[in-house]
Amino acid sequence: MRTMLRLMMDTSAGNAAIRNRDVQNVIEDVAIKIHPVAASLYPSKGRRCALFVFDMTGSSDISEILGALFVNLGAGLELTPVMNSEDLRTGRAARPG
Repeated sequence: MRTMLRLMMDTSAGNAAIRNRDVQNVIEDVAIKIHPVAASLYPSKGRRCALFVFDMTGSSDISEILGALFVNLGAGLELTPVMNSEDLRTGRAARPG
């Protein structure tokens, strides 16, 4: 299922991860695991954030994907199912009307 992962790093934990150079490794490790079709890093409400869109194969993926983000970055995380235009067309074709 196409999924959007939004992470918001804790400022103190994010600063520590940047100082000891862990932040890049943690983000890259997550990207290697999930093979995102889109990824962006951005500031929001004074926090460092990242957004990934990827195909999650099952709910058992959640702990493997999110564990390092919680532990190493103190990140707040959101997982949301999302669609692209092809998904929308497919869904509409299956349910005419």
